[in-house]
Amino acid sequence: MKVSDFRLGPSQTSVAYKHEHPTVRWQVAYNGTAEHSVKIANAATGVEDEICGNVADRNIFFVEAGTTWEITNRSNNTEYRQIVFEVLSNKPKYTEQDTKHVCQSNILYRCRHRASV
Repeated sequence: MKVSDFRLGPSQTSVAYKHEHPTVRWQVAYNGTAEHSVKIANAATGVEDEICGNVADRNIFFVEAGTTWEITNRSNNTEYRQIVFEVLSNKPKYTEQDTKHVCQSNILYRCRHRASV
């Protein structure tokens, strides 16, 4: 997982960015909403779209791998911000069996107890 803090100043446009991995973009709005336009091009489906308007705080966008985004901050006085989560691997780090073992054992309790002492 790669986490980035994406910001655009008032009236700025980002460079077109191609997402190589499945990505979640989380909107962080300072005054409850942000105003933007987004040009989206999905290479896999061939669909191109442009979305304009207000975006609510904590709005979440899922972006398929291979999709290109270009964002314009339509506000004249407010910074535009998103936290971007890129899923770098589709292979789980732990097996289902490993996870069950940790959940059913006292490993988590012992770790938390040591950390609080």
